[in-house]
Amino acid sequence: MPGNQSARRAALWFLSRIDHPGGGGKHDLAAWPCRTHYSLMADLAKQLRAKDFRHAVEAIGAMSRLDPVARAALVPTAKPRDEQRAFQFQVARMVADGGASALAARWKELASPEWRETLVSAIAGAFHTWVGEGSVDLLITALGDPVDNVARQSVKPLTACLRERTAKERKEAAKTISGTVALETFDRAAQWMTAARRERIAQVYRLGRILRHVSADGRISIEAELPRRVLDRFESALVPHP
Repeated sequence: MPGNQSARRAALWFLSRIDHPGGGGKHDLAAWPCRTHYSLMADLAKQLRAKDFRHAVEAIGAMSRLDPVARAALVPTAKPRDEQRAFQFQVARMVADGGASALAARWKELASPEWRETLVSAIAGAFHTWVGEGSVDLLITALGDPVDNVARQSVKPLTACLRERTAKERKEAAKTISGTVALETFDRAAQWMTAARRERIAQVYRLGRILRHVSADGRISIEAELPRRVLDRFESALVPHP
């Protein structure tokens, strides 16, 4: 139902901003009434067991931002009903152990390339609940996945993290809630795109390296050196200009 959908997204958006730079006040979990706190936690616990995989991934992203005790309490203990929930419970346990960084470190333990592809796609679609230093490392790890279909799912969100937006683009984005959320999300992610991480991205492509970003007339041009064998990842993931 529309009402339930709005409430779910509001809860996830709140939890995604718990550690927002300069937070506190209304974004501080401790400052909210206990009833609201328990309601949010109950909502997350329900979604972690959900049949809808993308909703579960949104919830795992929000869970990754909680303290270790709260994360551990949310991990489903029931026997999974099917292959999908077995996989999402596995991901939830990894995140509970140490956030998105732990998932990145244990990426090779996710045996199914089909589910890895679906996971990265879902994370990219709900990056506002995942955004953080660990999630940037997670996307870079996925970029280096040996299966091309998995790797190309991380290209678009990583490019959005690297991209410098013009004043005009920012003004247009700020006109809508979804645009504001996206702008804030990728601005936050950009602060973790350190020289070391950019180098990791370059190393994935074996001698590939980003040369420069140029902003002009509302468009971003990226000059990069890439081996021919990996160009198809970009060509299939990025939308060309009209």
